[in-house]
Amino acid sequence: MKTLLAIAAVLTIYVAQPAQAQYSMNSFLIGPTIGVGGWGGSLVIGANGEKAIIEAGKVGPGMIGLGARVDYASYGDAYWSYNIIAFGVFAQYHMQFGEDHKWDPYAGIGLGYEHWGYSGSESTLLYGYAGASGVYTAFDAGIRYYFSPNFAARAQLGFGLALLSLGVDLGL
Repeated sequence: MKTLLAIAAVLTIYVAQPAQAQYSMNSFLIGPTIGVGGWGGSLVIGANGEKAIIEAGKVGPGMIGLGARVDYASYGDAYWSYNIIAFGVFAQYHMQFGEDHKWDPYAGIGLGYEHWGYSGSESTLLYGYAGASGVYTAFDAGIRYYFSPNFAARAQLGFGLALLSLGVDLGL
């Protein structure tokens, strides 16, 4: 119970601040992710972190952030299962426009590594994916909505194991 109260207090402090700045050079964001549309229609869970590295005006009106992500998905039935873990790094271009600084649209590219694990009999092996571990490239697009300078909700298409992922980001 004390842990829940501590978490609620921290989130209250983050959310209670007025949202006045979207993604900025001071931004270092980290947060959990949940996604759908992964391999086999599985639910994907993960974590995401990103730091601004190039300020607005040096590469057009937007900013560039560099980050890392880890995802995990599992699917199967009583006779077989796949477990997939993906690690990746990405670069995002954050568009900076308008007076409403609560919205942070971005698009990016990434490079990662997926490890596929399989358990079950060889006769249940699907699609030849048991040896599918390897490097991948990815593209994504997403948007954050800042409730406060240190708390944002995120929706993203692409990158990692999920086609659509939702998450929250805390600014550190």
